[in-house]
Amino acid sequence: MKRLFLFSMILMAALAARSQDLLCSWHFDTLVAAPNTDVVIPADSGLQDGSATIYLDGTNGSSTWITATTGNELTAFGGSTLNDGRITPLATMALSMLNSTANGKGIVFKFSTTGYENPIISYAARGTGTGFNAHYLEYSTDGVNFTPFDTTAANITATWAVETIDLSSHNVLDDAANVYIRMIFIGATSASGNNRLENITITGTALPVADIIPPVADTAFATSLSTVKVVFNEAVDNVTAETLTNYTGLAGIGSAVLNTGLDTVTLTLSTPLLDNVADTVCIANVEDTAGNVMAASQ
Repeated sequence: MKRLFLFSMILMAALAARSQDLLCSWHFDTLVAAPNTDVVIPADSGLQDGSATIYLDGTNGSSTWITATTGNELTAFGGSTLNDGRITPLATMALSMLNSTANGKGIVFKFSTTGYENPIISYAARGTGTGFNAHYLEYSTDGVNFTPFDTTAANITATWAVETIDLSSHNVLDDAANVYIRMIFIGATSASGNNRLENITITGTALPVADIIPPVADTAFATSLSTVKVVFNEAVDNVTAETLTNYTGLAGIGSAVLNTGLDTVTLTLSTPLLDNVADTVCIANVEDTAGNVMAASQ
């Protein structure tokens, strides 16, 4: 029962470690309408709060969006609580791109996936019938050279809906110091046509921690005068675990066989042990499945 409980705890910890973590998000609580709409917007929560950034100012691969009293292409409209993962969701403002003059312009999300893989972007969206009806999506790791990877239909109805950009198949974006996702807006047919983005969230899966700890021989015991078992604290490599020269101190070691669980080696002796006489077996040079070699003979 204790072993079962321990296994369950380890499994739960492993699953938790592989869950999606919040890298950054934008809720636009303090965003204001044109002509004072921000064109550089840092994330307001997540592990990269204040460092992940949305660019609409012509830098980092973005376009220069006009924010003015008239003829503007950028403003803030009322938002939604949809996709707001905070304890107390707020429907404040939404980042709003508008005007057919902005067709072909792009905004850029810049963030990091250092230590993470399989990033996913999600956000709440709505629009108008004459707003941008599609988004071209491109990625980059230098902010200069962008690779197109998808075209998605935009929500041009008055009902908020959650949209998702799954980047898990683009391995170049895993464990990257800088990731740039460019969203290019197309298809608007009037000056008032718009798309609204709200509660933008980027998550990632933590990369597995590398195993750098060598194996340890927990115990060794005789099951008969001709059989000795050596138990390791973790799974070990079958080649080094079954190398006879890695076991010394006992006479006549004829074979070393690793069990299917990869943690126990059975030594068969051609020279039997003597009853009631202490013996010592020395184990060295056995590796675990990650290639870590025993630190010392045990």
